[in-house]
Amino acid sequence: MKIPFKKRHLNSNLFYGFFFVVTGLIMLKSNQAPWHAVFSILLPILFVAKYFLLKHYKYLTLDKGVIKVNNLFGKQIKMVEINQIEKYAGKYIIKTDKKKLSIDTHIIEKKSLIALNAALEDLNVAWV
Repeated sequence: MKIPFKKRHLNSNLFYGFFFVVTGLIMLKSNQAPWHAVFSILLPILFVAKYFLLKHYKYLTLDKGVIKVNNLFGKQIKMVEINQIEKYAGKYIIKTDKKKLSIDTHIIEKKSLIALNAALEDLNVAWV
């Protein structure tokens, strides 16, 4: 099961990317140092690339007994090893003996959050 980001979260990355590309193009037209203008165009393109990566890979993947957060340094935890799930300030903190995984529920779509809650409740672990 894949848990996607909220569309608002995705679209904000796209908006910031395009906004900063436009400001970089304006700086390129002005009398700024050329290296500064090049960086102000290339770095915002990373925002746009991040948008497409987040849209393709989703936020969470629950598959074959593993919960995986899909980001640059993606963490994963086997569901069998989970000892405790802590719900605090809109986050789920999933703990094992050695690892801790934090899931931000504010950036998950409502329908997917319901499915995630059902999957976590099926684990029969202690909720704090």
